[in-house]
Amino acid sequence: GAANIDRKDPRQSITEIAKLGTRMKENKWSAMIFPEGTRSKDGTVKTFQSAGVATLFKKCPEALIVPVAIDKSWKMVRYGSFPLNTFIRMTWEVLPPIEPEKRPVDEVVAEAEVAIRKNIGQ
Repeated sequence: GAANIDRKDPRQSITEIAKLGTRMKENKWSAMIFPEGTRSKDGTVKTFQSAGVATLFKKCPEALIVPVAIDKSWKMVRYGSFPLNTFIRMTWEVLPPIEPEKRPVDEVVAEAEVAIRKNIGQ
């Protein structure tokens, strides 16, 4: 049920995310999307991109945004996928949901970004 995307091919990525949005609506699924893009190399949160979320909302406008703050995951792969750092204490926290309420997607994504940054101390 995932959207297998090729980050080097934006057209393919958006098409796959649109298919996922359709399946979300049909099956009443939830999905996780990482609007930051790639994982930070130093733990600094990158600016969130809204294109993927916008595509999901076009296909599944009743979706609810539930930000999840994942802290310290960057330490596990700071040297790349090998050697993988082990025994890193990471935390995940589910934050309060955000009702899109027909607001612009950029505004909703920015609200999620602020909530996540605040949670992990940035």
